Amino acid sequence: MQKAVAQQWIVYAWETATNLAKTGDAANITADLYLDGGGANAVDDTNPAELGGGFYVFDITAVESNGDSIVIVPASSTGGVQVRGVPEAVWTTAGSGATSHYSPDSGVRTFGDNDGGTDADLISHDEVYMDTGENTTDGISVLVSVNASDITETPALLRVTGYYNGSAAHNVAVQLYNYTLAIYETIGTMLNRTSAFDYIFPMTSDNHDTGTGEMKVRFLHNTTTYSGGHVLRLDYILFEKSIAGSSGMASDIAAIKNQTDRLVFSVPGNELNARIGSLETGLVVTDGSNTIISFKTDLFSATDNYCVGSFIKFTSGTLVNQTRKISGYGGTSKFIQVSSGFTDIPSAADEFLIINQ
Repeated sequence: MQKAVAQQWIVYAWETATNLAKTGDAANITADLYLDGGGANAVDDTNPAELGGGFYVFDITAVESNGDSIVIVPASSTGGVQVRGVPEAVWTTAGSGATSHYSPDSGVRTFGDNDGGTDADLISHDEVYMDTGENTTDGISVLVSVNASDITETPALLRVTGYYNGSAAHNVAVQLYNYTLAIYETIGTMLNRTSAFDYIFPMTSDNHDTGTGEMKVRFLHNTTTYSGGHVLRLDYILFEKSIAGSSGMASDIAAIKNQTDRLVFSVPGNELNARIGSLETGLVVTDGSNTIISFKTDLFSATDNYCVGSFIKFTSGTLVNQTRKISGYGGTSKFIQVSSGFTDIPSAADEFLIINQ
């Protein structure tokens, strides 16, 4: 788990009388976090989302993960139900975890219709939108920028909340400006949706002006065929930069984390050990056909769709901690297909788990 970064934590629930997975219990499950040996702090995400097969997932904020060691203690108010974290305790990735946040100074509709709202609406996460309608002549192009930031800090993450309401064949590319190459580079895609989504995109040192600290992102319609009824709705945009400095215990923490992340917590006589211990792992394989919803893997199985209905969670790379439901698998091609796209195309050698197989 990364320190001071918003992410997710999976828990598992089971019935003590039957030793079977407990489903449909999300509304009754809560959890406390213990940072660095301190007292209990209730998770802000009051109840987790259900993944299936007894597995649930909590959203953990950057503040809640800002510790070197974290223990999660989940519980259910339902009688006869036990809940455990998967894993129950972690060491976070080495580093100070200190970040600076920069809200946009400007948002300009280069192309597209003004359907309501201004760039001032991008500062708060409040479901008040800057809406840009798809112009039938030019489509959509919106440029959002921070005019200046601390040049000693390193760009880390771009956070975007909103959605593109269009059609399955249309989407909006998210493009960060590369100041080294003087070009816009696509870092992700906003697919067609009907409700807001929290996107997180990685940034690099190339994504700020080393003289002024300027940073900018462009939202660009993907095709030259436009539909007047489509709209890009942007609620919240935040540029996050890492402050220089890291922990002197980096190597020690990394070594401990490598072990604790693979712990299996066994409860005698029930299926928890079997469920957690049998999680399948895999790697993404390089292929020119890889996309945000379909990509090649090194999974062993030659059976078509053997893992359909399970969940895939990335444990390394830019998609770390992102989880999606599996909708297809080719036994010969080794391609996995997910029901909704990740925020970016997985990279070669990115590691993942198959959950609830």
